[in-house]
Amino acid sequence: MRMEFVLQRVIELMRPPSINFILDEITPHLARRRCGCRIVERIIEHFPPQLLATFVDELLCDVDRLCKHVYGNFAVQSLLEHGDQARRRRIVQVLSYDLKSVALHEYASNVLGKALSYVSVEDQHWLAELVLQENGLLPEMVLLRHGFAATMRLMRVIRDDEQLLAIAKSQLSPDYTVPNRKYLGGRTRRKNGL
Repeated sequence: MRMEFVLQRVIELMRPPSINFILDEITPHLARRRCGCRIVERIIEHFPPQLLATFVDELLCDVDRLCKHVYGNFAVQSLLEHGDQARRRRIVQVLSYDLKSVALHEYASNVLGKALSYVSVEDQHWLAELVLQENGLLPEMVLLRHGFAATMRLMRVIRDDEQLLAIAKSQLSPDYTVPNRKYLGGRTRRKNGL
C-alpha cells in the first residue's frame, strides 16, 4: 500500500489530537500534488477548525492559483465544503476578482460551482449577479464542458429571483450572440442539451 493512502486512513480513523503532529509536517504546497491533494482534503474534512487555522490560512494565501491548479482546486473545493463561513467568504472574494477567467477555466469553474453550492445564500446570489453582469459570460460557460455544471448550479441559485432569472434566460436565448465565438471553437448549445 502506498504511503499517501496509509496517511489518509490514519487521518480518517484516528482522533485529531493524537495525530496533530501531521499538521506540523504537512505544508499547503502538498495540495498541488496528485496524492497530496487528497491528504489535504482529508485534513480539512477531519480536523477541527481550531487546529486547522494556521494551515488553512496558508492555503488561502495561494487560493487564486490553487483554484486553477489541476490538483489544488480539490483542496479549495474541500475548504468551501468544510470550512467556516469567514474562510468561504474569503474564497468568494478571490473568485470575484477575476470571475471571467475563473468561470471559463477548466479547474477553477469547479471551484465556482462548489462556491455556488456551499457559501452563504447571500454570497451565492452575489456571485450569480456578478456572472450575469459580465457581458457574455453565462453563454460562454454553458457552452464549455467544464463550465456547464457551474451554470446549472447558478440557475438553481437564481430560480426564485425573477429578475435574475429573466436576465439569464435572455442571455441564453437563441437570439443572443456569443461574443467570443472563436474561443468557443464554434460549439453550439445543442452539445450541452440546451
